[in-house]
Order: sequence, then structure tokens, then C-alpha cells
Amino acid sequence: MSTDASHIKALLRKAMRIRVAGLTSEEKTAQSEILRGLIPPLAGKTCAIFAGTENEPDLLPLVELFPDTRWLFPKVTGEGTMEFYPVNSTTELLRGSFGIREPSEGDPVNPLEID
Repeated sequence: MSTDASHIKALLRKAMRIRVAGLTSEEKTAQSEILRGLIPPLAGKTCAIFAGTENEPDLLPLVELFPDTRWLFPKVTGEGTMEFYPVNSTTELLRGSFGIREPSEGDPVNPLEID
């Protein structure tokens, strides 16, 4: 990526962080709900999602909405590395690196299995 593109990307990220920080909790909840509504039926699929921070979309209800989906969550496993682990319930997520909820146990899944 060129220096100009990197600079533009950094400016866009900063602008989005400011915009998201200005949303009320009700607006964040509503926007997360809209985003979840855009997700097509996922039965029988293997999907990777994340447990967001307060300034990221809340995707966790998808785990309950689509119980026939194989849900994978990232887990930091070393400096600069992560692996994906299956999760059947959001209760299996514990605070990990950077305070982000991650899978507590299990065997990692090959990323090539993600639909």
C-alpha cells in the first residue's frame, strides 16, 4: 500500500473511531441489530466471528440465533498470531488478551474450513 493510501486509511479509521465514540449505547445496540439482520441464514456453515469491544458491533446473539452453525472465535496464541476455536455458547468465552473475550478451551480449527 502506498504512503498516501496508508495515510488515507489511518484518517478514515480515526474518523470512524470518533463517530462510533459519539454514539449512545442505544444507537450502538440498534446498529448492531441492523448489522445482524443483514446476515443470511447460516445453518450447516462454519463461520468465524468475534466478540467485540464496546466500540465494535455485538455479533454474539448470532450464536443463539443460528444454533446449527459452527461458530469459530479467534484466540491470540502468541505474539502476532491467532487461531480459531469452535464455540457452542457465548458462556464459553473468557476475557483474554487485551480484555477481549476468547474461547476458553478446545482444539483449533484450520482456517480453510471457514465458509
